[in-house]
Amino acid sequence: MHAVDRASRQHRFSREYSLPLPVLSILMLDTDASGVIYLAVSGEEPHPPEEVRPGHWVRLLCLDALDGAPLGSADLPSNAMPEETFRDFAVPDSGGVLYSVRTPRGVTLQRYTCR
Repeated sequence: MHAVDRASRQHRFSREYSLPLPVLSILMLDTDASGVIYLAVSGEEPHPPEEVRPGHWVRLLCLDALDGAPLGSADLPSNAMPEETFRDFAVPDSGGVLYSVRTPRGVTLQRYTCR
C-alpha cells in the first residue's frame, strides 16, 4: 500500500502486508474521521477437488494513519448468498466498520472493529 498526503501530494508511507492465504479481491479501503485506515480483503482457502465450494474468508485490517502500521485485524463472515450489492461496507466517522452480511435468513448489519 502506498499513501500520499492529499493536500501536498507528498508520499507518506509505503507498506507491504502479508496474509496466510492468497487475497483474491479488495472489498473496501476507507478511513474514519481520525484517519485510521480500514482495508477489507477476501480470498478462498485451498480445498480438495471433491469439495464443490471452497471456503471463502474475509479479513478486516485496521492501519495507523501516520505510517500504515497494523493496529489489529478481525475475521468477518463471508457473504453466503449470490446476490450482489453496490456497497457491503461503510466506515462511520466514529470508527469501526458496518458490514452488510447476507445469509439465507436475510441481511443483517453488523459492526466490527479491530481491537
